[in-house]
Amino acid sequence: MKRAGHVAVCGLNLPVKLGTEEDFAGLKGAYGCFDPDTGTIWLDENIPPHVKPFWTVHEVLHAVLLHSGALYVTASIFGCEREDPRLDRWEEAIVRILTPHLLETWGKVTVS
Repeated sequence: MKRAGHVAVCGLNLPVKLGTEEDFAGLKGAYGCFDPDTGTIWLDENIPPHVKPFWTVHEVLHAVLLHSGALYVTASIFGCEREDPRLDRWEEAIVRILTPHLLETWGKVTVS
């Protein structure tokens, strides 16, 4: 595992780490993962350079939805608990829809 830096999300300075599924199980079969328990964005250390910007933005969006309160507001509107698997599916769908548009509009996320 290697620390790649930090990224600013909703007033927080979240760590970004590079690793493998041995470092963080959420990376199994994925280029990236956001760990809400630690506020860490994980990227596969072998991620191809041409897709790294996309997956970095994708994981930052997961962090934005959580730390902005948008997930809790959405759960309230849907009348479900945050732990409801339907909310996880909604979150992933919204993140996948928004990622290419945000990347095109604002460009790559700066990890410093």
